[in-house]
Order: sequence, then C-alpha cells, then structure tokens
Amino acid sequence: MELKQLVMKDWFANKAANAVKHNLHNGDIFAVIKETEKAMYVMLAIEPGCNRCTWVPKSCIEEYPGSNDFHTRFNLTYDEAVNEAKWAWSGLV
Repeated sequence: MELKQLVMKDWFANKAANAVKHNLHNGDIFAVIKETEKAMYVMLAIEPGCNRCTWVPKSCIEEYPGSNDFHTRFNLTYDEAVNEAKWAWSGLV
C-alpha cells in the first residue's frame, strides 16, 4: 500500500485555522473522514487530545509521499480517526 501525506495549501491552512479556532503549526491533514467530488472532510491533529475537522476543497490540497511515521489516514470513521490520533500522539508525548 502506497502511503501519502495530504497537506492544505498555506493560504487555506490560515483560513482553516480561523474556522477551527485554533492555531495550526502546519497544514497537515491527519485523516480524511468524508469525501465528495469537490471537497474532503478532514481531521487536523493539532496537538495531543485536540483534533478538529473541517471541509477542504480538493483544489486546496497537495499530495506528498508519506512514510510509516507520517501519513494521512483514509477510509476511517470519525471515532476511528480519533483513536488513530491518540495512538499517533502517544509516542510523541
């Protein structure tokens, strides 16, 4: 399975920070919860225990190669994404 990392374009990450009312250190997308033809409903793992979701137009998303340690999760429910975020942050705190 090819891992990939989705990232919001910088200008949209600034807009998303206002929408979720939290500072974003970067535009990394932790998980894709829902997807339509033109947008993705994504989870942003901001810091341990602080996950926010927002809609992002696909035109505002860039794709990069991911790694085992750092990649966007796909095909998860919201609860599954929250659990993945807890697990991902557990090694960093």
